This record gives sequence, structure tokens and C-alpha cells, in this order.
Amino acid sequence: MLVNWEWCVYESNSPMIKIGSKYSNLIQLVVGGLLFSLSAILVSVVSIGGGGAAFYRMFFAALSFFIILILTGNRVSLSPRDYIYSILTGSVLAFNYIVWHKSIHIVGPGIGSILTNTQIFFMVAVGVILFKERITIPKVLAVLIGFLGIVALTNNETKISDVGLDGILYGLGSGAAYSIAILFLKNITSTNKFLSMFVVCSTASLFIYVYTSVSNESIAINNVETLVYLLAYGILVQVFGWYLIASSVPHLSLFTVGLVLLVEPLITFLIDITLLGKEVVLIQIFGAILTLFAMYIGLNKEKKNEGNNINYRE
Repeated sequence: MLVNWEWCVYESNSPMIKIGSKYSNLIQLVVGGLLFSLSAILVSVVSIGGGGAAFYRMFFAALSFFIILILTGNRVSLSPRDYIYSILTGSVLAFNYIVWHKSIHIVGPGIGSILTNTQIFFMVAVGVILFKERITIPKVLAVLIGFLGIVALTNNETKISDVGLDGILYGLGSGAAYSIAILFLKNITSTNKFLSMFVVCSTASLFIYVYTSVSNESIAINNVETLVYLLAYGILVQVFGWYLIASSVPHLSLFTVGLVLLVEPLITFLIDITLLGKEVVLIQIFGAILTLFAMYIGLNKEKKNEGNNINYRE
């Protein structure tokens, strides 16, 4: 899943973040992106339901951020407004992860990852509808190419499975939810990103727990292997991956960042095909490339609009 630029605000006085050369920052970004590409893979192989995987991702992440807050001794609090937006973000992310995991279990981690990254297209739509942004040729091209790409990518899924359409809609729904979460997240102004992430993850884990209880979905961890996968999902991906990306983004060009992070769903798609045995037809590969290209157009446009709000160095 692509990382929102607003999460990647660098705190120069943080004792946890050590700045190196441009190349070390690039390595951090690549490693963080690779960790994020493991998200859907872990969900697909772990022996627990989608709701359970979502709960433990957020629960272990919240626990990790709490420990980080204690170790760093950061006493900067959140304003009531920041608390509200952090809670709103967490509640929407809960829905996002629930439906995304459903999508992964139906259409696979590769297609599921690409579908959830359609949040870029939803952000374009939100900008035009709510914020009256100007309709430009790149925006129109991104949406049209993206639509064609998604049709080509997913068409075969509806033919080989009775629930294929459900998996597609779940994936697109997660993309829409993630775009809403980004809107809420942008309103959090506190410099204490660890505290805001703790509130976000705690809220999400609470909402997901309620969902699993109401839907009678078990979140029991039945073996050590499942526990290891879930710890990796919550700590390596959600915390360590986020930290590497957040600490490297402000020190690289936006073009570099966007290109590296856009490779994430492509890597997941390739792993799904080569290692997990996902069967695809040629038109789906073409659709994946087309969709990712459309994402690049939309992402490049979004970065130009927000470039003034992000500190980075070439």
C-alpha cells in the first residue's frame, strides 16, 4: 500500500532517526517499500481470518508505538483536534484493512495490492468534487487509463470464481476508504507522529476487534508460525517499514520516492504469480502494467500539487 506523504514528516530532533547520505536514504526507502510489499503476502499465507490479521496488525503496531513513546521520552501531546482526526483515521483504516483482506483472500495478494492502491484515483476525484480542483488532462488520462487497466486486470477473476466480483469490489472499497483516511490524516498537525500513530493504530484495532466479535470471526492464534507471521505483519511492516519510509522521504526527490513506492504492488503481483502459483492470463498482466502506469500519472500530479508542503533534497 502506498504511503501518504503527510505521514512522512521528518522530526530532525528525534533520537531514533539518523541521517546518512542520499544513498543510505534510498536504501532505507527501498527496504521500507519491500517490507510494505510483504503485507498482502503475509495476509494470504497466515492461518487466520482477514479480520484477525487486520486486528493483530494494528494491535502489535499500537503496542510497538507505545513502547517507542516510552523509550524516546517524547512528551509532546496531541491537541483535542488531533485526537479527533487520529480516531477518525483509525476508524476508517479499520474498514480499509477488513475489506482489503477480504479482497486478498478472493483475488490474491497481487491483484488485491493493485486494487487497494487505486486510492490515487479516488484522491483525484475527491480533489475535483470537494476541493474544486481544476480538471486537467493528466487527471483525466489517469482515471481513464486506470479504469481500462482495472477492467483488463480483473475481468478474468469474475469468470473463474463466483465471488470474483466481490473480491474486486472489496479491493476498490479499500482504496476508497484509504483515500478518506488520508484526508483525515492530513488534518493532524502534531509533530509527535509516534503518538498520533499510536492513537490511529489503537483505534483501528478496537474497531476491528468489535467487527470480529459481531461477525463471530475467531482471532485465536493456533500455532507459533501464525504468531511469527502476525508479529512480522504488525511490527516489521506497519512500524519498521513505516519508520524507514518516513525517515527517508524528506531527503529524496519526490520522483524517486514515487517511483520506488509504486514498484511495491508490482513486486507483490510478481511474487503472487511466481511463488504463490497465481494463474493469470496475458490480458491481466497488461492490465496490471496499465493500472500502475495510470497510478504513476496520478501520483506525479498529486506530488506536484503538494510539493511545497514537503521538505526534501535532491
